[in-house]
Formats: sequence, C-alpha cells, structure tokens
Amino acid sequence: MRVRSRFARARKRRRAGRYKIENDRFNAELEAFKAGTHKGVLHLGVPGAILRASGLNATEITIEPKVLKEHLGKHDIAIDEIQNLPVSLNNPLMVYEWGTKARSLIVITDLTLKDGRKITAAVKLERGGKRVEINEIASVHGKSIERLLEEAVDKEPDFGKNKLKYVNKEKAVEWLGIAPPEGSINTNRSTASSD
Repeated sequence: MRVRSRFARARKRRRAGRYKIENDRFNAELEAFKAGTHKGVLHLGVPGAILRASGLNATEITIEPKVLKEHLGKHDIAIDEIQNLPVSLNNPLMVYEWGTKARSLIVITDLTLKDGRKITAAVKLERGGKRVEINEIASVHGKSIERLLEEAVDKEPDFGKNKLKYVNKEKAVEWLGIAPPEGSINTNRSTASSD
C-alpha cells in the first residue's frame, strides 16, 4: 500500500510540474500575442484527468490567435484576465457537453473577471484527434449557471442531465453564493453519472 501511494504522489508531483511548465509557456505566448510578436497557435497543454474523464481525449489543447482576438473583443475580456488559463482548464468549476451534431465540451473555469463573470472555454470534440482547439472563449454570469443547473434535471433541453460531466461542488456553491445543504456529501468534486 505504501509503495502504491508513494508512486501516486510521485505521479502527482510530475503532473503538477508539467502543468506549471505548460502554464508558463501559455503565459509567455500570451504576452507575445499581446505585444503582436507571437506566431502560430497558443498552446494550453495536455488535458488533465477531469477533462479526459469528461470526454476530451486529445494530447494537446490549442487556440488560434484569430479566435482568441475575436472572442476577447466580443466578450469584453482583457488579455491579462486569461493568464493561467491552462491551470484553470485542468481544475475547472464545471464541465458539460453542448450540442448534438457538432459536440463541444464547455469548461467553466474559476478565472473571474472584474465584474464577477467567470471565463468559459468551448472545446470542439473531435473523435481521434490528437490536438483539439478551443473555438470560443466567453464569460458567464451566476444566473446563467443557475439556469443550466435547473435544466440539468430535465430530459430534453440542450443541457440535460446526461450532459453535465463534472462539477466542483465547493467552488460552485461559493460562486453561486448559496449555502450547501445540511448533511451534504463530504467530497467537493463530482462527475455526473448517466443514469
């Protein structure tokens, strides 16, 4: 048992080191993008365990500069507000699947804008792709999440009960400003089950 836990701790440290390197690379590319000197895609690194468990089976996540520029302007998000996006993608607030024909994985991060909105990233799911691209960066208000959570119990809407892939309960409760129910589950992370 001790040997297994020692190896698990070593794997966790290696992953943490890898995520830091990937995050630093993205932040450097973001600075070059801001200065107008970056060429090519911006790299957000390897999907972590939560994203892989949610259906993102790729070896790398990237974003095209034109997509980044378009969506930052469209949603009034400053470049500096998406620093550390790779770390936030791998430790999200919520992950859900959206769409029927062109499926996307929507990742709500814990990156918060000055006005309280959370940063979201839409990743188009492609079967067998080694690299996936973020095709939208947006923001979401708490009220939007409340609506999504209400729809999660329905069977028919775009966001139905089987679409929710992951929720960090502790972060979600804190963000929505609601008290956790009495006797709630001790764990703060949950992956939705498909009943």
